Amino acid sequence: MTTSSDHRDAPLVLSVLGSVHLLRGGERLAVSRKGLTLLAYLSLDAQPLHRETAAALLWPQKGGLQNLRVELSALRRVGVSLGPARSALLQSALPTDLDLWEEAPAPELDRWLGALGPAPLSGLDDSGHPALAAWLERQRAALHTRVRRALRRRLDQEPPPAPTRPGAASSAWAGPWTRPPNPRRRPPPWTRPWPRCWPAPATRCRP
Repeated sequence: MTTSSDHRDAPLVLSVLGSVHLLRGGERLAVSRKGLTLLAYLSLDAQPLHRETAAALLWPQKGGLQNLRVELSALRRVGVSLGPARSALLQSALPTDLDLWEEAPAPELDRWLGALGPAPLSGLDDSGHPALAAWLERQRAALHTRVRRALRRRLDQEPPPAPTRPGAASSAWAGPWTRPPNPRRRPPPWTRPWPRCWPAPATRCRP
């Protein structure tokens, strides 16, 4: 049985392979779109970001620093700290689902591919800032490249298909409740080839 304290101790994972969201112990946390955009920016760039730069990217109109403080407080309430309270720099090293996907120890290919979402970094708010919109485009292209490389590595690990014997396909599809076909048994009339004289009438038809 999993308790709430177990979930609080579980590591955080930022999902970027589709709709962006924050997970702890497999459960989605309530984080705003601005907060997710900030977490994705810091985690994927993997370098500190000045508060004023973050505020200008997310709230280019006005009140950026005040809105940023509100957002940082909301993130702390769900257990995400982006640095000391009075630090001018924000930073985050959250692992992403792409990191875990790349490091997966060769699971079944269909289950491995099932972890992919429709498009990386879906649903983020670019706020109309040109620099943030350009960053999103670059990161989506970089994530696509990482996924393609991981797929090549994963497909190289797949064993080649086993050679099939003649007639193996029909026996493979037969269930345990069916009998194997008898090659000497005459097929029913509706499965036999039409006579060569069809449709012209004739007294003798050669099958």
